[in-house]
Amino acid sequence: MWLFAEMCVNLHPKIKMRQQMKRYFRLLSVAFAVVMLCSSCLKGNDSDIVVYHDTAITSFQLGTLKVQKHTKSSTGADSVYWVDKDCSEVKFHIDQTQHRIFNTDSLPVGVNLSRVSCTINTLNSGKLWVTDGEGNAPEAFASGDTIDFSDPVRLRVYGYNSTNFVDYSIALNVHKQEGDTFEWKQMPALTETAYAAFLKSQVGAATSNGGVLVGRSTKELYARTPDKLLTVSRDGGTTWDYELLDDYPSYIPTEDYAYVCFPYSNYTDIDYVLIGGGVAEDQPDADRTHLWYKIVDYSDTGEISGWSYIEVADNNYLYLPHLAGLSLMWYDKKILAIGLKGQELKIYESKDGGITWKICSNVTAPQDLTSSETIIKAFVDEENFIWLMQDETGKVWRGRHNRLGWQQKD
Repeated sequence: MWLFAEMCVNLHPKIKMRQQMKRYFRLLSVAFAVVMLCSSCLKGNDSDIVVYHDTAITSFQLGTLKVQKHTKSSTGADSVYWVDKDCSEVKFHIDQTQHRIFNTDSLPVGVNLSRVSCTINTLNSGKLWVTDGEGNAPEAFASGDTIDFSDPVRLRVYGYNSTNFVDYSIALNVHKQEGDTFEWKQMPALTETAYAAFLKSQVGAATSNGGVLVGRSTKELYARTPDKLLTVSRDGGTTWDYELLDDYPSYIPTEDYAYVCFPYSNYTDIDYVLIGGGVAEDQPDADRTHLWYKIVDYSDTGEISGWSYIEVADNNYLYLPHLAGLSLMWYDKKILAIGLKGQELKIYESKDGGITWKICSNVTAPQDLTSSETIIKAFVDEENFIWLMQDETGKVWRGRHNRLGWQQKD
């Protein structure tokens, strides 16, 4: 009996040690599982791991900048003045691969680049410095400060450890021309695109129904018949149907036909068509250009519409006078009417679909265009150039607003 008791006494420490080892093993197992779990998470996507010293430029925005303007005094002398322009809406792109910052919509001509107010945000509150990239000492930058962009600029952003950094090159694209400047240039001949636009603008040709072509839309042709009504062809001029008209058929143009067609509002499947011209001298208001419009809906649910005459109220002095060799065109989101009034080339504009007209303020006749009774043919091509062709001399001019020829930079 005593022997058994002694054996139990001797075994007791071993049993206790084994129990302690089991506890340690459980703790080690839990710790190992946690480590493995963390490792599996980290291996999932390295881009999800954010190390405390990582940083980058996340946004760049301009403030109010100074823009230089030119004007002439009453004596004709040039003078310069400055205006404030809010440039906060100018969009900047940040290429995080090539570390490049740039704007695709260029800043206006005359902007003062020596003091550019800007707001710059960084990832993880990285510290920002400005340098010229030529070895000169960088300067600390805080949002709202100004930067001199007269020369190339680099932005350096440091992480929290002040060791790791990223350099960004930044360029401010600025227009080299005034956007609303319109200049004519005499050309030796029409270009290929201009010739195609010229053919499309032409009216007055005889039609298969014995009428005269007076206009067209995206899918329809329009002709005035010998009985002074309007007809439409939807099959390229093979068959013709009479159009619905207002109560003024006597005001359907009989000479100097012209038309313009453009998308109605923002609808791509609806056209706004305007035709115009003169009437016989014995008709009332023969000194005016008589205008008709039609809205053409090509959608499956669109209804067939007729032509409406644009009446001129007695108190409306903003009507379009009769112009010899009339041309109508859609240009810069408005309708232009070009033709001769007497011996002078006139250019009118309408911003309300042909109801009211004013002399165009930013498109005038070429200075070297000689005054004569020679008919001028005018049209606009797909590159936003307005073309003028003088019958008598054979001279050709083209011009456009500078901004309508600008290409966005990548």
